[in-house]
Parts: sequence; structure tokens; C-alpha cells
Amino acid sequence: MIDKRKSLGCRDFPLRDGRTIPVHLYLRTSGRSLSIRLAYGEVDCYVRPYHTMEQVRKLLEKAVSKRKGFYLDRPFYKEEEYLFCLGKKRKIVYGKSNGEDEFAIRTNCKNPMTRFRSLFQEYIEERTKEIGKRMGWDLSGYRIRTGLFLSYYGCCFPTKKQIKFDYRLFAYEPRIIDSVIYHEVTHLFEKGHNDRFYRILYLYCPDYDRLNDLLARGVFEGETI
Repeated sequence: MIDKRKSLGCRDFPLRDGRTIPVHLYLRTSGRSLSIRLAYGEVDCYVRPYHTMEQVRKLLEKAVSKRKGFYLDRPFYKEEEYLFCLGKKRKIVYGKSNGEDEFAIRTNCKNPMTRFRSLFQEYIEERTKEIGKRMGWDLSGYRIRTGLFLSYYGCCFPTKKQIKFDYRLFAYEPRIIDSVIYHEVTHLFEKGHNDRFYRILYLYCPDYDRLNDLLARGVFEGETI
């Protein structure tokens, strides 16, 4: 059983394919279920004191299998070294940037992701409204939100007038980000993934399938395809 006093920490979990995945364990303050959130290179797991390590391992296997491993194998950010911004690899620097190949953050900023998420929020709001206008939708009254999600890169809630995107999308080149935006705006026409949905999607994004494959494989600009 998980000791409540030791629930905050990191443990390595071996998978059936031979990989070992570091998992950060957090004690849930509410709810009874066991849940996992995958991030590039690491996993956050939220547990109650009565959950076992075997339960965590089984859920981890299921999560990794569902996402085909690319969440874990394709890092978009390497601490103190580089990150990908709109598909381009940029070196992390503190202070002023000296060129387009650098990603500058303030010296008092503890985490480059703070600025990364802020830049993505600005980018995705503007771009989503542009694509919405092209598709005949005025999205000025919609909330465009960002976050870190497990099972999707984007999600549309028409009745709430809200569209959410995983901020890790900002690592990919613009055409791949656009394909996700087109997908979500298409849900304003059709809720489900039926034939009509894909007819509309392909009308505005003819190469959607290829771009979606690049996204699933974690292909960034400049990498071998």
C-alpha cells in the first residue's frame, strides 16, 4: 500500500516493453479514483492511500498504450538546453535573445514553460479566431483556453462557447497546429466524428490526415519525416 507520508515523490515504474518511466505520485485531496496525467518524459499520478503500486503500474501501461508512447518519447522541452517553438528548435537563454534561434526568458523566471504557455495563449487565441472567420464562425465571444491534457490536443464545447488546446501544441509547426484548430472548429458544425464532419474538415484542411499523422509521431519542423 502507498504510505500517506511518502505519497509525494517520484518512483520508477518498469513497463512490459522494457522501458522505465518515472512517475510523480501525489495524494488526492478529493475523489476516490486513481488518475494519471502524462507529460513529455514524466508522468503525474494522483492516488489515495489505499491504492497499490500494481494498480498504478496497470493504469500507466494502459495510458502509454493508448497514446502509442509518443507523449513519453517525443520531448518538446529539455530543461536548460532547448525547446521547440512553432516547430523550430530554440536554445533557452536567460535575459535578452540575440537571435531567432534563441528562446529568451527573464532571469527571475523559474520555469521557461511560464512564457511558453503565455506565448501559446496569445498565438492560439488569434489563430483560432482567424480560422473560425474563414469557416464562417465569429469566435469573438468564445473562450479559448489552454492546459495540459491526457487524451487530446484540442476539445470543443459548443454549448459553453469554449475551445481548449494542449499548450504542447506550440512545439509543432504552424500547419500542424492549424489542423487541430480546423478539427475543433468543425465540431461547431457537427458534434460527432461522422461523414459530414470529415467532409467539412477536408474541405478546409485537405491534408488533415497527413498532418494528424505527423502530430501523432511527434514530428517537428526540420526533423526527418
